[in-house]
Amino acid sequence: MNDAPTRKVDWIVTDLDGTLVGRDLRIVGPNLAALRRFADAGGDVVVATGRGEESARPYYERLGLRNPAILYNGARVVDLSSGAVLYRRCLSAAVWANLVMLFEELPAGVWPVAFSGGRAHVRSETAALRAYAHRDGIGLHRVGSWAELPFDEVVKTMLICERPGLVDDAAALLREVASGPDGAPAGPGAGATLVRSESTYLEVLPAGATRGRRSASWPRRAGCPCTASRRSATTRTTWT
Repeated sequence: MNDAPTRKVDWIVTDLDGTLVGRDLRIVGPNLAALRRFADAGGDVVVATGRGEESARPYYERLGLRNPAILYNGARVVDLSSGAVLYRRCLSAAVWANLVMLFEELPAGVWPVAFSGGRAHVRSETAALRAYAHRDGIGLHRVGSWAELPFDEVVKTMLICERPGLVDDAAALLREVASGPDGAPAGPGAGATLVRSESTYLEVLPAGATRGRRSASWPRRAGCPCTASRRSATTRTTWT
């Protein structure tokens, strides 16, 4: 009798939070066991998450993965074992400049975090920001001015809100950078995409950089037919 594990797909692309990782921030036991059986049968596992390098790496190592990770909700693909960046899409200089101005108008209780160079940057530290950093397992690097960051190397911006109702207020303010001229949908390389990834988190991503697109293209980039892959992801609300 052959007890070797079998598989029907070649790739599994999985989210972390809410899919592979529970509210206790640990990989759910049955999920870990299932993915290890899949890997033992010769399958490949790819992580696609809104987290960045620092935050995703512990899970990557716990799973014993070798494939690059899709990070920042698709804005960056990184080989976490070597640090090599295989794909990067940043906010345009114009969008970043507009965001910096809009940061001054954010409602009280909304705090921006800018990701650049694999690090999370803030202007101040608050209880809400410290709770976010603890949950994601990241350090917060304080800057005196947003101008200290390279204007063309900001991969993603997070708005951390003290309560859920503030996310809608922040989104309404930021929608002007999430569309093209005269309110038209932003085209590739212009504008941005707003993603409400948690009840109190609003992400500002480069237009066209979504983990759905990166996940869908991954099997083709690796020479694997799309019919032989499987995706597992949580639902996100996106404004464009």
